[in-house]
Amino acid sequence: MSQLILDRPRTVAPAPAVTVRPGRAAVAVVVPAPQPDGSAPLVFRPESEAGVALGAARADVVRLGFSARVPSLAAMRRLVEAVEDEIAAVGRDRSSVRIVLDVEVVLTDDDAAARRKRAQLDHLDALAGIAWAPSGTRVVAATPDVVNAAVELGERVGADEVVLVPLTGSADVERLRLLVVDSLSVA
Repeated sequence: MSQLILDRPRTVAPAPAVTVRPGRAAVAVVVPAPQPDGSAPLVFRPESEAGVALGAARADVVRLGFSARVPSLAAMRRLVEAVEDEIAAVGRDRSSVRIVLDVEVVLTDDDAAARRKRAQLDHLDALAGIAWAPSGTRVVAATPDVVNAAVELGERVGADEVVLVPLTGSADVERLRLLVVDSLSVA
């Protein structure tokens, strides 16, 4: 049985650099900004229907990610809709709860490297015998395209924000931070 966990950070990081594009999901690389009263936002990762109901009733941020339970864009869209329905059912204003989508990303230097890396990851997924195909839910792209592809995934499922989760080492994490900052200054 899944355990329900409410995650409230002990310290609050400065507000993340987040782009505000009308009608588009936001991009974040760090933790959500503090609440108006200065407290840390209550972040919840539901693992079941009961978790969705609890997150919708109590959380400031409901954080979702693809998995064997939510293996596709259509399944994630249904989950986002279920969260929105639960938010409405408990009488909360939808704008008071941010729905955040974690998107796994792999940075590459060019399109050819992205195709090779996708093929390698698909092969590893097949060898691992996982029960779902993450290739449709992760972003493997040349550096300039990563942010836009992740934001597009967020928009397709109805998320308010997208958190980029790099599947590679710390050098790519830093490249990703710089890429997001650059993309925000252009937006």
